[in-house]
Amino acid sequence: MAAYAFVEDQVSAEQPCGPDPEADPEILNFLTVAEGRLPASYRDFNKKSFDAKPTLLSLRDYLGKSRDLRFLVLAAKFHMLSDDLPGFVDVLTATNALLSARWDDCHPTEAAGGAELKAAFLRSLDDLPTIVLPLQNATLINDKRLGALSMRSIMVGEKKLPARNGETVIEPSSIREAFLRFEPLDHLTSLKASFEAVVSSLDGIRELFIDKTDYETAPQFDQLLELVRSIRGYVGDIIAIRQPSAAPIEPVDEESTKQSPETIASQPAPLLTVVSVKEASNALGAILGYYAGSEPSSPARLLIKQAHQLVGKSFIEVMKILAPGPIEKAKIQIGGNPPFALTFAQLSALALDEGKRAEDEAEARSYSATTRAEATGLMRQVENFYRSVEPSSPIPMLIEKARNLAAKDFNELLLEVSKKDEEKR
Repeated sequence: MAAYAFVEDQVSAEQPCGPDPEADPEILNFLTVAEGRLPASYRDFNKKSFDAKPTLLSLRDYLGKSRDLRFLVLAAKFHMLSDDLPGFVDVLTATNALLSARWDDCHPTEAAGGAELKAAFLRSLDDLPTIVLPLQNATLINDKRLGALSMRSIMVGEKKLPARNGETVIEPSSIREAFLRFEPLDHLTSLKASFEAVVSSLDGIRELFIDKTDYETAPQFDQLLELVRSIRGYVGDIIAIRQPSAAPIEPVDEESTKQSPETIASQPAPLLTVVSVKEASNALGAILGYYAGSEPSSPARLLIKQAHQLVGKSFIEVMKILAPGPIEKAKIQIGGNPPFALTFAQLSALALDEGKRAEDEAEARSYSATTRAEATGLMRQVENFYRSVEPSSPIPMLIEKARNLAAKDFNELLLEVSKKDEEKR
């Protein structure tokens, strides 16, 4: 947080966080003008004509005089709208540090609205047009063949988002190949570290609010965290493939950092790559064994069990399990003049005649998982295998969701399962 590290320092002994900006008409006017520059809709935003530098310089100047959360939140938005991920990460890290060090003194103080007003300012970090969508569209890498690639490129390619008029849709396999060949690898590891820092800062802010106030007051950042974790997972998968010895993405608990040299030397080698359906099934079984024995309450266990049950299933069988209602009316439109289609009944009859490929079970590796990190590593192996050899399978989707849920606490899970369906933007 180099550019914003000073926010932890006191402004003066009498006023550790400086005077309240509400008493300064010049600052209030500046805030009004700066907020007026923020887009109401990201679709209408023109990044090329957006010059954030003067505003960011003024924000840092005002922060030097008064530690007000509004300055930091605005700085985060201006950095993000400028496609400046490092600056955005710096601001979030500094915000968490300021709240942790000077909760009572940073503005707004209790006298000016306190925790509820603090939370109200911070919740806008979850806004779509100024934070979430700019991050979704932020360039992750530049590929010589495909150009700038963002998380939106990935999501549109994977059909998780609809393409806009005139938007280029790139095949997921092509995007993945671009990430796999991208150099330097250090750029990807730096990206992963940045998104880890975002998650850590937002979680730290939320936990501090829960500790100081209550769960209802604490800002949640649901949309931003979901996106950040998705990007982190995608980049982490690429790093795991290119650098199998890389540490797992999941945070390491404090005890694991206190291992003796003997323990470190005896740790298992990196997981072997899953290369067949039978091995994928064995790996899923090992993951299930871990969750059944160590984390039986985790919803990841249920999603992995569902994925395990879908191994080797045909499209019809998968649809009967996952979407029994819609499948009865499903058709595959073939085209022609006049057009014709294959109905569910016809497809079901075809599926009955399918033979299953025999695999040499003697050569299939078995797996074990005794820690969450090992279970997560196996999840990634199976997910990568199916994305590569059987892209029509829903198994990677189930595993990806299981990974996202695996590290959430009970309160986060309550929010997750009670979320209403929202229109994708």
